[in-house]
Amino acid sequence: MSALGPRKVEPAAWQEWIGQAAELIQRRPLAWAGWTVAVVLLHLVSQQVAWAPLRTLGTLAVVPLGLVLFLRLALVADYSKPARTGLVLPGNRDCLAALALAAVLSALHGTALLALQPVVAGFEQLVTQAGYWSPQLESGAPADPPLSHALLGPVYVFGGLLGLTGGVLLLVLLALGQWFLLPMLVLHNAPVQPAAIVSAQGYSLNPVPMMGVSGALLIGIALVAVTLGWAGVAVLPAAAALMYVSYRDVYLGVDANRPASEVREETEARNGQLGYDG
Repeated sequence: MSALGPRKVEPAAWQEWIGQAAELIQRRPLAWAGWTVAVVLLHLVSQQVAWAPLRTLGTLAVVPLGLVLFLRLALVADYSKPARTGLVLPGNRDCLAALALAAVLSALHGTALLALQPVVAGFEQLVTQAGYWSPQLESGAPADPPLSHALLGPVYVFGGLLGLTGGVLLLVLLALGQWFLLPMLVLHNAPVQPAAIVSAQGYSLNPVPMMGVSGALLIGIALVAVTLGWAGVAVLPAAAALMYVSYRDVYLGVDANRPASEVREETEARNGQLGYDG
C-alpha cells in the first residue's frame, strides 16, 4: 500500500478534476451513453423481482455496480482503449465490493424510508390534485398506491429510487472519508482495511479540494431531487469519472489525462515494430 500513499495537491485541483472528468466522457460518448442505458435496464430488471427483500437488495446493488463499471470505463477512456466488455464489466472482486456497499445502503434503508415519508405523502397529494391518481376507485375500493400506477410508477421508481440510491451512496463515501476507496479496490486490487485507512489520509492532506468535490456533488444531488431522480442517470457516470481523476492525481501523481494522440502514436509504433520483427 506504500505505493498508493496520498500526496498533497493544489487547492484548486478540484476544478481541474471536473474538466478532466468531462474530457474523459467526451472521448467515448457513445460508450458512456450505452453503459448508462445498460445500468438503467439492470435497474429495471431488479424491479421485476417478486420477493421484496431480494428486490430491495438488487436495487441497492445496481448503483455501486454501476459506479464500478464507470470507474473502469474512465480508465479505458484515459488510455484511449476500445470500451470492450471485458475491460469495462466488473470482475468477481468488484462485485463483492459492490455488494458490500449495497449492504451498507441496506442498513440505512429503514432510516431513509422514515425520512422520505413526507416526500411520499407530498407526491401522493400532488398526483391526486393533478388528476393522475385517486386514493379510491370508482367502486369505492381503495386504489393501489401511485407507485403501482402504469405511468407514475416508472417515473418515480426508476428515476427517484435510482437517483436517491446513487446520491446516498456518494454522500456516504464522502462522509466516511472513503471517496478514494472504491477506485483503490477496483483499479489496484488493494486489501480493504489498509485501503480504507489510506483513503481517509487523502482527506487530511487535501481539505480544500475535497470541499470542492463535496460542493460539486451536492449540486449534482440537488439536480437529482429537482428532476425526481432522473438526473441521477447522468450524475452517476460523471461522479465515477470525477472519482477516477481525483484518485489518479492524489494517489498516483498523475495530474492530467493521457493525451489520446500519444496513445495512438505508441500503438502505431508498437504495431510497426511487430510487423518489422515478423
